[in-house]
Amino acid sequence: MSESPDAQTVFAIHTATALGINDAKEFILNSPPLLVSRILESAEKIGRVPGQERTVENRTAILTDPIQDDESLGPVVSRILDEETTKALANGGRRLGMCHQIWNHTKRRLSDEHDIEWFSPREMNPGSCFD
Repeated sequence: MSESPDAQTVFAIHTATALGINDAKEFILNSPPLLVSRILESAEKIGRVPGQERTVENRTAILTDPIQDDESLGPVVSRILDEETTKALANGGRRLGMCHQIWNHTKRRLSDEHDIEWFSPREMNPGSCFD
């Protein structure tokens, strides 16, 4: 059995993702620690942390993997995302659910070709729906 996460981390994930407290706890227990830390890092960058004033900007912003802002890794992630988006658009144009295909292919290529662990917007924003 996994050790229960501390209350501060549970509340920080709750604040970052808008998951309920119990859902935030379950998310932490069932997610890779790297994903949890990247969500918290992304939330801190946009000011979505406990004690911070809630604004329209930080309430509605989508959390993105902080490696996308990294000087060396960010350009690689952007290039692969662009390439996968171009491929998906060439294969029938925009359609519902296309973002998931793009993100899955991007994630696989970054891992296989560059040994980069990247988390998609779906992974970074548990409880949110994307189409």
